[in-house]
Amino acid sequence: MTHPHTPGPLVLHKLGVIKGGPVHQFTNGSGQSQLFMAIAGEDMGHEERDANAARVVLCWNSHDELVAALQRYLDCDLARGIGGDTPAAQAIAALKKAGAA
Repeated sequence: MTHPHTPGPLVLHKLGVIKGGPVHQFTNGSGQSQLFMAIAGEDMGHEERDANAARVVLCWNSHDELVAALQRYLDCDLARGIGGDTPAAQAIAALKKAGAA
């Protein structure tokens, strides 16, 4: 990533209002800016939409801690350079996928 992301944890809210025409500014009524809004399509019910939004919040809010934990694990794993399908290799792959390696 070349630009910093929005800091802090995300908060899941059910209601949002678009202000200013086509997605110029969002507000959820609590004074917080809305980062994104999830809507259900024809093939997706509201329950699935809500579950997807909750998962995005969970992933966002746990990302930095999980990356730090994997990096601490690798710092302690003396076998990390052996190769193959080891836990260390899996941790390195996960960190690369997360953009942290």
